[in-house]
Amino acid sequence: MPGTRKAKLVAKETIANVQQPSTRRRDASQASSTEADEGDLMPPPPRQKRKVHHSKTSAGKPLFELLISTRADMQSVAQDWVEVYKNDRDTGLLQMFQLFIQSSGCRGHIDEEMQANMEFAEIIRKMTEEFDEESADYPLIMADRNYKKLRANLADFIRHVIQQCQHSFVYDGYLVDNISSFLTGLTDSQVRAFRHTSTLLTMKLMTALVDVAVSVEQAKENARRQYESEKSKHQSKKAGERLNALQHKKQELDQNHTELLNMLTFIFRGVFVFRYRDVVPDIRSISINELGLWICKLPSLYLEDSYLKYLGWTLYDRVSDVRLTCVKAISSLYELEDGYENKLELFTHRFKDRIVEMTLDKDYEVAIAAVKLILVITKNNSNVMSLRDAENVYELVFSSNRGVAQASADFLNFKMIDGPEGEESDAPSRGKKSGANEQNPNYAKLKTVVQFFHESELHEHATYLVDSLWDINPMLKDWKAMTELLLDESATDEALTQDQESRLIDIMSCCVHQAATGEYPPGRGAAHRKLTGKEQKQARDDKYDMTEHFIEALPTLLSKFGSEKENINHLLKIATHFDLDVYTKSRKEKHLHHLLNMLRDLVEKQSDQSTLQACADVFDYFCNDQYSTFAKVDLAKSSLVDSLITKYKDAWLLCIEEGDSSDEAIYSLYSATKKLHSFSAIHAVHATTIIDIWESVMRTLKKASKVPDEIVVSMISMGTNMLLWMLKSMDNKSPDKSELKSLKKKSTSFMKVLQELLLTANAMTLCETFVTVCDLLVVFSPQIAVLYPALEPLVYEANEDLQRQLCSFLTEYIFTADDNDDTTDDNDKIDEMHNKRRRLAAFAKLVTCNIVPINNAIEIFKNYVKFYNDYGDIIKYTLTKCREISKVNTAQTLAMSLAKLYEEVAEDNGGSIDSRNEKFGVIRDLARRFTLTFGLDQVKNREAVAALHKQGIGFALRKQAGDELGVPPNLSFLDVLCEFVNKLIKQDRKVVGMYLDKHMANLPPHRGDEWAPLNNYRALLVNDDDTRSIASTSVSRPRGRRQGARTPANRQAGPLASTAIKARQAPPQEDDVASVSCSMSVLSTGSGQGSDAGGRLGASILSEHGDATLISPSRARPKLTMRLPAPSELLIDGAEGADESDLENFLME
Repeated sequence: MPGTRKAKLVAKETIANVQQPSTRRRDASQASSTEADEGDLMPPPPRQKRKVHHSKTSAGKPLFELLISTRADMQSVAQDWVEVYKNDRDTGLLQMFQLFIQSSGCRGHIDEEMQANMEFAEIIRKMTEEFDEESADYPLIMADRNYKKLRANLADFIRHVIQQCQHSFVYDGYLVDNISSFLTGLTDSQVRAFRHTSTLLTMKLMTALVDVAVSVEQAKENARRQYESEKSKHQSKKAGERLNALQHKKQELDQNHTELLNMLTFIFRGVFVFRYRDVVPDIRSISINELGLWICKLPSLYLEDSYLKYLGWTLYDRVSDVRLTCVKAISSLYELEDGYENKLELFTHRFKDRIVEMTLDKDYEVAIAAVKLILVITKNNSNVMSLRDAENVYELVFSSNRGVAQASADFLNFKMIDGPEGEESDAPSRGKKSGANEQNPNYAKLKTVVQFFHESELHEHATYLVDSLWDINPMLKDWKAMTELLLDESATDEALTQDQESRLIDIMSCCVHQAATGEYPPGRGAAHRKLTGKEQKQARDDKYDMTEHFIEALPTLLSKFGSEKENINHLLKIATHFDLDVYTKSRKEKHLHHLLNMLRDLVEKQSDQSTLQACADVFDYFCNDQYSTFAKVDLAKSSLVDSLITKYKDAWLLCIEEGDSSDEAIYSLYSATKKLHSFSAIHAVHATTIIDIWESVMRTLKKASKVPDEIVVSMISMGTNMLLWMLKSMDNKSPDKSELKSLKKKSTSFMKVLQELLLTANAMTLCETFVTVCDLLVVFSPQIAVLYPALEPLVYEANEDLQRQLCSFLTEYIFTADDNDDTTDDNDKIDEMHNKRRRLAAFAKLVTCNIVPINNAIEIFKNYVKFYNDYGDIIKYTLTKCREISKVNTAQTLAMSLAKLYEEVAEDNGGSIDSRNEKFGVIRDLARRFTLTFGLDQVKNREAVAALHKQGIGFALRKQAGDELGVPPNLSFLDVLCEFVNKLIKQDRKVVGMYLDKHMANLPPHRGDEWAPLNNYRALLVNDDDTRSIASTSVSRPRGRRQGARTPANRQAGPLASTAIKARQAPPQEDDVASVSCSMSVLSTGSGQGSDAGGRLGASILSEHGDATLISPSRARPKLTMRLPAPSELLIDGAEGADESDLENFLME
């Protein structure tokens, strides 16, 4: 063993002794590079025997028990250990080694004899044999509360030990040498627990030594300055003894510094260069994190390309946590004090592209860290990032992840809005300001944001841009600056263009919404996020300030931009966020009167449906009886509706009754219908005595073939709203009999007319009719009588003809491939897909609410795989809800869906299909997707799986008419059923096999290749062995040793076996469908909550029903204060919990 030496040894002796200690140490003189493959490590020299000393641990407890204690003071524990080491260094080391072994979860014990007579490699091999093979857990990764502070305590303990020994035992050639050598041997172990724990300890040890090296460097610099100062004094003033003492101190510090560098070099080359690429992600994270600390603490040594390259290589790591650690470590380098920028220049140039790529990382935390890193790099050197790189980051402000978007907005704000680019004279609309704009710096910032939004070509996503910048730049609340920019009439080059004005109005409207509600845009957080108390107070204050400003400014803005429908719609949205109390508190009723007059003028002059709906929304928002302005607004609304009814009456009589088919008469009726339809959702137009609106609607729909589709669509929607208003005004508990009878008569006649339109109408009318029928079937479903028995006469149930018509619509208009991909605009495709999803969701609501039988979903389930990208989320939700209603019926429906798809594929293939046919894979893929819905609990799904097999056997063995002795034409369908055999428990396989044998009795001898599907299927049922090799759709993890357990094979592996870069990949899990997201889900709220603001009828009913995730009527509806029961409250068919005899009887029926 190396002997104890004092701290004042010469540098040559220090280097020789530091390089000597035991296992697997390299000769530093033979390795100038830090690569892992420079040569084999030198074998350890023989250890000398020594006298054995016996001593107890500090405080009478093992170090491990002290470190797992939540109340232990690591500084005191370290101090006690140092005292033990001072008295007997071998006993102290023994305690330290035992701590390392116990912290790894090993039950072995190192005694004094082993320490005295065995090499470190032999000790480690002995401890490996003592390791528990029954469990792959060890203290460092266990979630047990007893070990939750172990990681932090180990790091603190090592740091305090080195700190207390930094002036003494660190340089004795024994402490650090033996600890680092023992840990180095553990880090090369094939046992993950040893390797993981020892790597953590070694890296923390090196970090503590780096701290000592930093303090030594500072002491060296102080000693040098003192020596130079003393040496420069006049000869008469020099103190010879002091000069000699300073020189001796300087030499001593140089020697200590050299020793420390050799220790650090040994640990880095012996541990880090192997472990930074270890198979365990956390080991790689620990190594990279500590490397970042070393570079920041000691940049004079480690801020070199030979060390920085490890950070750059780790940016490509396959595990997101490691990449995140690496990005954070690199970020800290660019925050170092001045003087080190040049040393990072080559690293930045080499890995800049990779950092930019990581802004699109699939892990959002990594992407956020990458964007922040780019911002730090840009702050240090604004010329590093090219324009293309910056644009890639700018675009992320529209990201669906709020963290990524805000990080990108911070970069955008620094680079363009508040940064130097925002001040460039050649930037568009950012030059000198004139007139009123000279006083407010937000004018230029707003112009920059508008220009960026305009150039981004994402004009429908202003709300995402506003949300990204909301917490970063306060200019978005400068309502005065926005208004003055819009009302600026100067004809200078700095004035906004028409497109820029539209973009600013859009941004301003989104800012108002953000300020008044505090809500995040769709996809950036919870759908109904609850604001904190502080956020609520801030929203109230912002809403009050916004209202005070726009009460006066909004009418002026409407006057100027009243000719553009998009501008009008955005400006009218501002009014729906007003604090209406401000009108009376600030005595500004005259501005309310002015706004109501402008709304009336807009309704009379405009014919665009979106503008009319926006005006109706403002009236609906203002008609709140909680405010003192209600009477005035209600009077204005009633007067407006009366005038609309009068115009509608005149136009309808002229066009429908008198038969005037001129373009002017048709347009007049079209315009009047649209306007009245827009207000029918907020006003009960059926109550008027001016004209029987209902009669006009019914007579128009009966003549739908002679009326333009646009008018018919408006009539359908208006008639629906009128029915809902009648239902809303009715007393749920004791309704008036005459009113009940009248509503029943009108609803029945209306549904009959709509059912006729499903057969004769054009595509535009047909689509609207389909959604309306589905909505009304929900409203007047049998469920309404469960909660309100008095309303039972209103129940309307879909007959079989209507169900067939609805299913036929799905086939013709929903599950169809687009043939005009090259000619249709992308926005039109998105709108069309949104409408299709809305229609599919409307029908799926009927199935999930048990309004129509589950077998009506055959068409939906049949297209699960083919249209998964378009409707996968809706279909999966429908399937889940159907299973909640009845697992047996759902399983039978799945079998029928497969059978129908089989018939379609067979028909396309000439009437028959073989399992070896390429097209047969489509059916098999659908079957495999269905198997995932049954989960892993076979007992829970016994009846359902058995019913599926029963349904499938009946279809497969169905004989062809006139060919009783031939092969059943659908026999190959049994190959599809093979996919579900592994979902049957052992007993049920026999029962299903008996059921199959019963049907096989009437078949001819099944010999030959054409009977192979039957023979294979029967073999799977009667065979008790594992059937996964034939029909399983997933690979299960084999039983045996747990991950991390050692086997005889890997015990004998070479020393480099633990440094493998590629880990074995885990087998695929069974339920992989849950991780697949629908690409169109963000574009459509049809599968989410209702898309209409203010809680329209459809959203109101469905949200109270509890299943509002599937339907979203696109039209405004009156509000209803009724609740429909959940499917669980209704009668559910299908036997549950049957035993084996019940199952057999069920199948044998």
